[in-house]
Amino acid sequence: MYSLAHHIKIDQTVIIILFLSWRECLSIE
Repeated sequence: MYSLAHHIKIDQTVIIILFLSWRECLSIE
């Protein structure tokens, strides 16, 4: 069965990856 906690953990990881990528884009400019 699909675990909600597992889904939230994945979402947090995706948010962190997007945030780091966004910071890198800002520092490049």
